[in-house]
Amino acid sequence: MKIKSSIREKYMELCPASTMKCSSFEEIDYKIRRAVEIGHVMKTYPQREIQYHNLRFIVKDERVVDMFKNDQYIAVSEYKKSVHECKYYKIVV
Repeated sequence: MKIKSSIREKYMELCPASTMKCSSFEEIDYKIRRAVEIGHVMKTYPQREIQYHNLRFIVKDERVVDMFKNDQYIAVSEYKKSVHECKYYKIVV
């Protein structure tokens, strides 16, 4: 999945607390990728819209093209986050 630099900048603007925890752009990209992969799919046509907490990501052709905050909130469980982390880092417990 490709993430445009403008999306990274929007994430840094919309989520300053989360961004301050990151020490590199790769970590910010990971957070965006995780949000898209484990978020709730709201719409699939003509492009996918994925809701992660109060962030909405627009994905077209495996590329994040836009994101914004909205009033709707969809919780994502810590279990889903930890499963994704294990899969991403290939951690064997």
